Amino acid sequence: MGYEFTAREGAAFLRLLTGSARDIVLRIDAGGRIVRASDGLAALGVQLADMLFPPTLADLAEPRFAGRIRAYLAERPSARVAPPDLDLPLRTADGRRCWYRLRALPVGRARGFVALLRSIDDLRELEDAAFVAGMTDPLTGLANRHAFQAMLAHLIDSGQGGVLALFDLERFRALNLAHGPRACDELLRSCAELMRQGMARDHILARIGADMFAALMPEHDLARAQIPTQQVCEWFNQLARQGGGPALARMHAACVPFAGDFDATLRAGEEALIRARAGGVLAARTINRAA
Repeated sequence: MGYEFTAREGAAFLRLLTGSARDIVLRIDAGGRIVRASDGLAALGVQLADMLFPPTLADLAEPRFAGRIRAYLAERPSARVAPPDLDLPLRTADGRRCWYRLRALPVGRARGFVALLRSIDDLRELEDAAFVAGMTDPLTGLANRHAFQAMLAHLIDSGQGGVLALFDLERFRALNLAHGPRACDELLRSCAELMRQGMARDHILARIGADMFAALMPEHDLARAQIPTQQVCEWFNQLARQGGGPALARMHAACVPFAGDFDATLRAGEEALIRARAGGVLAARTINRAA
């Protein structure tokens, strides 16, 4: 004989199921409509008691997820192996997006489901933060070499034209020996800030080595790309001259168009940068190289 919960016991049981106040326990009928829900549903702006026709779970989700929810619920009763939980965004009454993980269990034949919507906003924020951290240089806040390689490869593989600019700091090691790592860290942060100021917002900026930076400029030709590249170098070298002293770093730069593949583009950029260094020019020296 089954145990019948009192109203108070039922409320306590729901609190045990939900890990936070944002989690939602649902009773869904065979047609997919929400017939009962825990208090968490009210946080989305849904008041079942005030509705003549209760919404379906798909009604609360973003339109592109509606079909996935229907397919998930349709598969549950007949599935021999439970399908994986479904992550989906629901919209609040004021338009905010809240992410939930849906798990539903069928209740008898044609009687609908008991479902749990577990709030995963915090989890997704942690995952997003971990992803950003894995793609970001912690010292400068620019993209790191891994992110740079992935983005350059993507731009080339997609057939999008553009220009790669490489920046190199001369005498960086001498500066490190003379003034220590703190001074060098400050120099690198200053270099990154100059790049942010000199480059356009759609340019992809990265630190790809101890003393090397890069900028990806999609849909640019060489003539257009040289302007901000030259500007960043002139700003940096002007600051270096104001500081004085032979041990201060100098910046060289080179621009090359995207070539046929990632390796060819990066190799062309590095060769052009070697030529810029060999020229002995303290201000920017941009090398034009055909793809």
